[in-house]
Amino acid sequence: MTFPNGHGVCVGCGTCKMRAVLEAPRPVAFVGEGDSDRFGALYADIVFAKDALVGWCERDRVSFVPWKDFDDVRRRLETDLPLPGAVHPEQCPGWRLP
Repeated sequence: MTFPNGHGVCVGCGTCKMRAVLEAPRPVAFVGEGDSDRFGALYADIVFAKDALVGWCERDRVSFVPWKDFDDVRRRLETDLPLPGAVHPEQCPGWRLP
């Protein structure tokens, strides 16, 4: 099985959301709800979290905006409020070397 959207070094995730965030044009808004969103949230300029991602953000000290639907996300992005910025650890804490 291959994972073309995985990370070249890490074998922890089939789709590396950290890499997706880092390769996207800045600023990056990350919208998530699950465990697999945890590492992408560390590198985004603003994080919208619900469900399991809320707990991960609280644990990893990632500022987040709670959301219920995409109208919540749109409304916040349309404001002039500053972006909290990324936690941005030097190395993703989820990395697992082969």
